[in-house]
Amino acid sequence: MVAVVLLAAALLLIQVLIGGTRLIFSFPSYAILALVALLTLFLFRQPRPRPAQICLISSIIFFGYILVRAFLSPVAYTARQDIYSVLGGLIVYWFVALFCTSAKPRAWILIALLGLAVIHVLIGAIQFRDGNNFMLIEFLQRVDYGRRASGFYVCPNHLAGALEVLGVFGVSLVCWSRFPTWGKLLIG
Repeated sequence: MVAVVLLAAALLLIQVLIGGTRLIFSFPSYAILALVALLTLFLFRQPRPRPAQICLISSIIFFGYILVRAFLSPVAYTARQDIYSVLGGLIVYWFVALFCTSAKPRAWILIALLGLAVIHVLIGAIQFRDGNNFMLIEFLQRVDYGRRASGFYVCPNHLAGALEVLGVFGVSLVCWSRFPTWGKLLIG
């Protein structure tokens, strides 16, 4: 359960700190993900359902390809962000596929992300209403997009993409979860 809370904290923190678009703001989330990875070392003894091998192999090939390209990049500084991002994605995938196999902890991670999406929308409403570059955390600065809302992100397109994905997750929780009706209505 500690690893699930840490995973949710890492995902929430990277979104609050401008969505991980700058490496310096991503490091706290990557450090938390590293703690999650270390905690999984203690979980190896517990039996879990066996994941689909084709999914694990295809993800290793995909993430491995990105890592090889990043390591062979002629510009090490720009490749560094890709390396950390891919390793963070691998930790999240590894943890969710192999250790966090029950639906309840996964649903609570999604609910935490949906709660943050509400805060994104509220900040975006202020940005849209006032047409300024309002950010809840003052040292984070966004590019001037006028009245286009971006929430905690620096770009409105990132907010739109995050809300699209979280909307699909929210609809799936409403349609297929075992939450009580009032919980599904709240999620919806």
